[in-house]
Amino acid sequence: MKKREEIYHLHIDDPTDAARAHAAHVSHEVKHAPAPTISETPTPKNRKPHSKTRAFIMDKLEFVAVSVIVFLVIFVVMNWQALLINAQHYWDVWRGFQSPLEQLVEQKAPTPEKLPTASPIPSSNLIPPLSLEVYPPDMRLIIPRINQNVPVVGVRNENLIARKWNDLEADIQNSLRDGVIHYPGTALPGDGGNVVITGHSSYYAWDPGRFKDVFALLHDVKMGDRVV
Repeated sequence: MKKREEIYHLHIDDPTDAARAHAAHVSHEVKHAPAPTISETPTPKNRKPHSKTRAFIMDKLEFVAVSVIVFLVIFVVMNWQALLINAQHYWDVWRGFQSPLEQLVEQKAPTPEKLPTASPIPSSNLIPPLSLEVYPPDMRLIIPRINQNVPVVGVRNENLIARKWNDLEADIQNSLRDGVIHYPGTALPGDGGNVVITGHSSYYAWDPGRFKDVFALLHDVKMGDRVV
């Protein structure tokens, strides 16, 4: 008996063919997909250049404005007394107020009586020079233009001679609480040379001195004004 032969053909699918078919199908779907809509709202990436420049300028202007406001607040707090004096003075000028010191300085001062010249002292009895400046108790500075009549205070010149500048500055600051200062080493009023008087125009409000703002109106003094 003859055996029956059956022939089978083995067929193996190539996976790349399936992948290509799938890719072609997907690309076909993508081609027919609706186009995405673009929003009209600008994003930070596509913001226009001039808008960035404007934002930068506004930030800088805001910083400057805040800095100016902070400075003005600190300035007013530190100098409110001097500012108040200026405001009161300009109010008085607007009303036509005249300082009574104007009449005081217009009066003719009496001629001081000259003392007889003393005889020379023998060299053996010379008094050593003192390092202190002596002032009469009624020595004052009168400026009618700004309505000021303040005492003039002397400062020791020991630290000036020794060139101890920090100690000299401390002496001046302490003496400024009692009036204005005749700067040591300069000429006395009435003598030849330059007379230097210094005082506060504005100082810390919490300082205990009573003359923190005697020169707050010094900028109103004009050339030719009489100062006594």
